[in-house]
Parts: sequence; C-alpha cells; structure tokens
Amino acid sequence: MQTQSAHSITTKVILLFLIFLLKLNIYAQNIDETIILADKMFSKKEYSTTIELLKRVIFFSEIKQSEVFEKCGDAYFMQNDYKNALNLYDSAFVYSSTKQNIQELIYKKIDCLIFSGKYNDAELMILTSEETNISEEIKRKNFYLGIIYYAQTNYEKSKEFFINSLNDTAIMAKSEVSELFKKKKYFERPNPKIAGIFSLIVPGSGQLYAGDYKNAINSFLLVAVFAAIGTDMLIRYAWYDSLISVSPWFLRYYTGGYKNAVDIARQKRTERRNKRLNEIIEITRK
Repeated sequence: MQTQSAHSITTKVILLFLIFLLKLNIYAQNIDETIILADKMFSKKEYSTTIELLKRVIFFSEIKQSEVFEKCGDAYFMQNDYKNALNLYDSAFVYSSTKQNIQELIYKKIDCLIFSGKYNDAELMILTSEETNISEEIKRKNFYLGIIYYAQTNYEKSKEFFINSLNDTAIMAKSEVSELFKKKKYFERPNPKIAGIFSLIVPGSGQLYAGDYKNAINSFLLVAVFAAIGTDMLIRYAWYDSLISVSPWFLRYYTGGYKNAVDIARQKRTERRNKRLNEIIEITRK
C-alpha cells in the first residue's frame, strides 16, 4: 500500500511539473507574440497601441527587458512625449548589456533633451560621455554639439562643431557650411522689436516688415476704420463721445496689431533659422 501511495504521489508530481512546463511555454509564446504584434503596430505608426502592448510585456515578463523598454521609449518619442521616452530609455540603459546599445541609448536620451529644449542638459551629457578615439563617434559628437549650440544661437561655436563633424577631405562641404553661417543678419531677421516699433508708428507696417502681407493689410484697415469713425464723431459731436465710443476699439486693435506684428516676426525668424539648420544638416549628412 505504501509503495502504491508513493508511486501515486510521484506520478502526480511529474504531471504537475509537466503542466507547469506547458503553461510556461504557452506564456513565453504569448509574450513573444505580443512583442511581434507591438512591432507591427509600431511599423503602422499605431504608437498608442504599441505602448499598451509593451507595457503589458514589461509588467508580466522580464524577457528582453532592454529591447522592450527601448521600443516603448521609441513609441513615446514618436508621439512627442519626450519625458516618458527619456524615462524608458533610462530603464533600457540599466538592462543593456552591449556597449553599442548603450551608446545608442545615450544619443536617444540626448535627442529627448534637445527636442524638450533642455540644451544645457544635452550638452552636459555629450561632454561627460565616455571618451573615444573612434573617428565616426567623434564626428557624431561634434554634429550633435553643432545642433545644440545652433539652438542656443551660439552660431560661431555651432559652425565650428558642424565643420568638425565632416571628414577632413570634405573641403567643399566645409566651405558650404561656412558660407551658410557667414550672413549673421540672416539669423536675426525679421527682428520682433523692429516689427513692434514699425507697428506702433504705422499700424500694419510691422507685419509688412515681417513678410505677412495679409495681416499687414488687415491691421492697417481695422485701425484706419476706427480712426476715421473716431475723427468723424469728434467733428460731428463732442470729443468725449468719440473717446467713450471709439477709443476702446481703436486701442484694442492698435495694441493687438503691435502684438501680432511681434509674434509674426518671431515666428518668421524661427522658420528662417530652422530652414538654415536643415540646409546645414543636409550638407553634413551627405
């Protein structure tokens, strides 16, 4: 009886062990399938779905931790959620085991900082990263520093690092980059302060200076109409009638025109700077 009982217990243990292995195998397959599905969703630009799938993998499994954290960070990055992307790249960094992957994660973190406008943090991360004698890595660092100093409007340093990111034999490209930095006034035009002053002197002229002809005409006509109405009331009735009835509207559009001119000039200047940066990047990435 004891022998049969022991045999029965052993059989049950073996069966339980086999069931456990079967469940473990199914579980592993489900995790792998979820990762594959997340990759498909990412390729289809379904980033929110990608994030939800990968969060499930992160919660229930420790398989491919670095890879999963990084891919989830990539999905957040594509949604312009740089804060969450940076946190996930940090997590991927902890689990990463290869030097190459660690280096790539560092630059992904730098991308997050740059796109978040944290240029000083991005600069510090580059300058404190591991020193290397590899030519391509040095050029990559110089390229990123060129972007950072450009964003900080330090164009002299930006030019220096962009040029240093090029091969020594790329004489023509270096000359082209240097030429794009020569006209310093290009980076400051249109000047928002000048646009504001022009708008105060002649309504609409600030927008005209900034190159926005439609808003220039609108601003001029609106202020001119209320000025004409105010003048007419001043002649026909009394000065206080004109002051009470028309002045609030006149001042509203007059000051609104000033603010509009400043905003348009600032936006146009940013567009010009971004266009020039894209030209520089295009040359350096050839």
